[in-house]
Formats: sequence, C-alpha cells, structure tokens
Amino acid sequence: MWTTKTAVVARATGVHDLFLVFRGNEAELLKFDYWQFEPAE
Repeated sequence: MWTTKTAVVARATGVHDLFLVFRGNEAELLKFDYWQFEPAE
C-alpha cells in the first residue's frame, strides 16, 4: 500500500542539498518511490 506524505518548505531560495534520513528497526523499513517539489501557490 502506497501513501503520500507532504511537507511545507518555507523561505527556501536558491540551490540546497537535500538529505532524506530513514531510521527504524524493521528489516524492510520502507519502499521509497519518488519525491517532487511544487511551487507555492
């Protein structure tokens, strides 16, 4: 089962490094498909 998670990123301009950190004790913590950014409305 896939779920969508969203987060607001405020006041970000220019180019930045993005770090995605996943922690847990499960043998298969998650299956990460993709991420995307959309401009604020």
